[in-house]
Amino acid sequence: MIDYNIQNGPLTVTLDPGGHIWTIADQRTGRMWRSAAMPDCRVVDATRENEAALCVQILDIESARRFAVRVTVPEVGAVRFDLDTQDTAARFAGFQYPTQFETALADGALVFCHRSCGQLVPQAEPYPAPAFMVNGNLGLDMPWIGLIDLRRGDGMMVHYDTSYDVVVHLARDAAGLAWPQTEWLSVKDTWAYSRAVTLYFVEQGGYVALAQRYRQIVEQAGGLKTLRQKATARPNVELLRGAVVAWGASGAGQPDVVARQFRAHGIDRSLFYCDTHIDPQQVQTIRDMDYLESQYSNMVDMLESAEEPIADAAMQDRAGESVKNWLTFDGKTQYYRRSPALELEAFKRLVEPVHTSHGLRGRFVDVTPALDLVEDFHPAHPLDRRADLAARRALLKYVVDHGWVLGGEHGKAWNVDLLDYNEGMLSGAFWWEMPGGHLRTVATRQELKPNYLRWGANPAGRIPLWDLVFHDCVVSTWYWGDANGQFAEIAPEIAARRELWNILHAQMPMVWLANVEKDQNICFGWNRRRADLLRVARNTSRWQGALMGERMLDHRWLSDDAMLQETRFSGGGQCLVNFDDKPREALFDGRKILLTPFGFMAVAPGIHQARLMEGGLPITRIEAPHWRSLESAARTQSGPFDVDGTVCAWRDGAETRLMVDTRGETGIDLAQLGWPVPEQFRLVPLDEQGAPAGANEITGHRNKKLRIAAGPGIRLYAVR
Repeated sequence: MIDYNIQNGPLTVTLDPGGHIWTIADQRTGRMWRSAAMPDCRVVDATRENEAALCVQILDIESARRFAVRVTVPEVGAVRFDLDTQDTAARFAGFQYPTQFETALADGALVFCHRSCGQLVPQAEPYPAPAFMVNGNLGLDMPWIGLIDLRRGDGMMVHYDTSYDVVVHLARDAAGLAWPQTEWLSVKDTWAYSRAVTLYFVEQGGYVALAQRYRQIVEQAGGLKTLRQKATARPNVELLRGAVVAWGASGAGQPDVVARQFRAHGIDRSLFYCDTHIDPQQVQTIRDMDYLESQYSNMVDMLESAEEPIADAAMQDRAGESVKNWLTFDGKTQYYRRSPALELEAFKRLVEPVHTSHGLRGRFVDVTPALDLVEDFHPAHPLDRRADLAARRALLKYVVDHGWVLGGEHGKAWNVDLLDYNEGMLSGAFWWEMPGGHLRTVATRQELKPNYLRWGANPAGRIPLWDLVFHDCVVSTWYWGDANGQFAEIAPEIAARRELWNILHAQMPMVWLANVEKDQNICFGWNRRRADLLRVARNTSRWQGALMGERMLDHRWLSDDAMLQETRFSGGGQCLVNFDDKPREALFDGRKILLTPFGFMAVAPGIHQARLMEGGLPITRIEAPHWRSLESAARTQSGPFDVDGTVCAWRDGAETRLMVDTRGETGIDLAQLGWPVPEQFRLVPLDEQGAPAGANEITGHRNKKLRIAAGPGIRLYAVR
């Protein structure tokens, strides 16, 4: 008689062959997980290899195909299903196995990265995407989906060991609860190779524990490469530390001029995107200021050319038709999709000569890292999804092997070891339902899509699942059509929350310096509401610089409505943010604080920054290496500053620089800054590029204290 039970440690797996039902019992939690019945898939044979392995022969009645399923309990807390079939080349349409595993969760939620930093979806709540392609453009960024009990903290991860040809469905039970259901796809209409999925169970810690377990899987597979390791091989990766990502420099003025303006306003680090027409001398000016200069490239979308005809270079579908891809907003220009097999060759021919001639240190590769893995049916360059992945990795590795700092559109688990930064992971789900990809913004609040408001811009719909795995491996930012300041005029609370998400995740801010796409407003830029851009930069960039390369160890909601959230990092960093538009009380390190609307408290070795209510006023303070700033809504005297408005002081080389944007006279005690001040000095007004502006203002200050008269707008000074 066959024993249908296997066990290893606390897990026991049992097969009921009559109903084809798998049961997994976890002694640690007392929980029982049961697979849904499979009446159309019959068990025809079984062999128990040992105490922890069971081999089952099953028959899919609809296709009359036999599958061999080997079920093992390979380690504590894991159950693995390996599937194969004898005739791998026979026609195959798809197969769902195993069926969804269900249990009685007190407060169940699904967790996953759906082209986003991470989603937390209550099981009972409908989610707009009923299925996800693993590694898909609008699918799962990591090859797993989790189920957790928010009340008890235990949960299960469905991890796809073979992640090329698989879709996850959200199957609904009779009560309307969603459960992950696996469907294996064909490889050009065949089974082609063996497949595997592993269920990992955690007894506590919820999605944080699942994220940490997945990180172990990546590390054990040799796929984990940290930013410190990348910077050791390519030191310019360090230029991402504390950087502000700046698109649109050419539209705001000459890029080298904007770079000098950035430096004059206290932005120490930036990632500047330069167009192909930039003068190499401008590039040199940018890099001389220790900014990272980069350039955009897209090797996926192509137009007809004599050198590269679409019929030869574009992917083809099953019918032999060239595959279309990007369509311009006006509908007039249709791009085609270059075969992944030819992307590297096109890069060498079209991009590398320009990159080299400009002496660039950074390269941004759009589209390639983000899109679905695909099948190319072109007879000259056929590909399945596994070969597609290999071709894409070859392109990205080519950039890395040249020593360049590599950025890419969106992060996927398969490209984290290659990308130094990705664009898009901070963006929540469903921003793509608006025209952000075309760099157009909506004009009214009514145009904001409901799915975006619920899942993309809602603190109760987002979790930093990606960063809980990969924060120390790759730097992340917003999507270029979903950047900091987006919707600032029609929905200012969303813009304010973006700033907080930068702090919560300790990731780079992204700004548009100029309006783009026919003067559509991107809400603020360098020449429009500059003070807002500077606020985002100072509140986020130095914090990111302090935490770059550190692991995110924990994330918690500190209130039932998710408006108070906390993250903790290796190295001692921790932060707390208030997403509410009202003040909120909270405990930080055992001390009671009152956060302002959209306030924060963030502390790590060498940096302390907070936006708190003090004496009924919102006060923002930042203390970082060579930097002090204070922002107040009314006259406030604190530390070295006496100010009504904003004042920033920093060291630029051996010189103290000041930026003042106040409503009255400003007082600064230079001695309290803790930096060297000569016995006799001058306060020199500067223009927006940091050059002396007019006559020097000679000061006869006593006790190294300055009084700066009131004046309009942002004013810059040097203490010499």
